Amino acid sequence: MKELFITLMSFADFWFIPLIFLFLLAIVVEQVLLRVTKSEVVLYNAMRIRKLFWQQNLLMNLIWIISYFSLSFIQAKETPKDPFMDSGLIWK
Repeated sequence: MKELFITLMSFADFWFIPLIFLFLLAIVVEQVLLRVTKSEVVLYNAMRIRKLFWQQNLLMNLIWIISYFSLSFIQAKETPKDPFMDSGLIWK
């Protein structure tokens, strides 16, 4: 189970920066189109793309947060490994 949460967190970490850049680019493109064009279809498509990237950012952040707290909860419930029970100790 821990491996699943670590994999989900790694996947969300990988997509965090590209999705932020795409979201910011979509905001800039939407603002430029808002000032340049008067076409409602073009503005609607720009707003739709911006909303898509916003939703993707929220989804990735929620996946990361849920995975982080689940992993913290799972690891807190585990009993810690006793270093004196290691079979590789020299003075045994």
